[in-house]
Amino acid sequence: MKYLIGFILISLCATQVNAQRIIIHEDVREREEVSEYGPNRKHYIHTFVGWGFIAGNPAGPGSEIIAGRSNSFEAGARYKRKLTHNFSFGIEVSYARNSFHIKQSSEKTFPDRRLYNSQVLILSNLSSGIYKRINYGRRGNYIGKFTDIGINSNWVYRNRITSINYDKHVEIKETISGHDFINTSIYNAFIRVGFNNLVFKGSYRLNDIFESGSWYDELPKYYIGIELGIHPL
Repeated sequence: MKYLIGFILISLCATQVNAQRIIIHEDVREREEVSEYGPNRKHYIHTFVGWGFIAGNPAGPGSEIIAGRSNSFEAGARYKRKLTHNFSFGIEVSYARNSFHIKQSSEKTFPDRRLYNSQVLILSNLSSGIYKRINYGRRGNYIGKFTDIGINSNWVYRNRITSINYDKHVEIKETISGHDFINTSIYNAFIRVGFNNLVFKGSYRLNDIFESGSWYDELPKYYIGIELGIHPL
């Protein structure tokens, strides 16, 4: 009887130890499983906002803009697909609002020769783009340092020109929308240099804003600005 009780106790202890080993083994496997989603993992999506200045010279004096006032605002979402430690590619969609403040001078021809206290062309765009990313340096699960090179396509779904004059301190505002001389498809090549959340961006417009039959001098094609990526620091 004593031998039987001893055998049962030893068997129970062995079973308990074996069960504990299995649980510990399963816990380790669960901890080793890493999600494929994250800033420095296989897939990642985040939002962003950007703002900057339209720069450069027009094709002629008739379409000069006011430097420092002509600007662009952008907000959108970006997907990144990691390929290797240093290379990724991605796609993005965004809304952009471009404001060209027209310089009022005797040489002005766009959109007419009349002089105003202020005059601005505003383009509202929906954009989609692709890019290739090169990452630099060691990092954890963060975006880190990178350079993007890409292109985008913009659909100009609305355009308007607002002209303002003052007569004895009374504001006279005129807004005309839907000009048919504005190209509805605009393409840009861009480069971005990023330091985690802070990104410096430059772009060049690949085609003209004005339709080919227009006689207006083409507007400046460069943009310089910054972006703020909305993701973990």
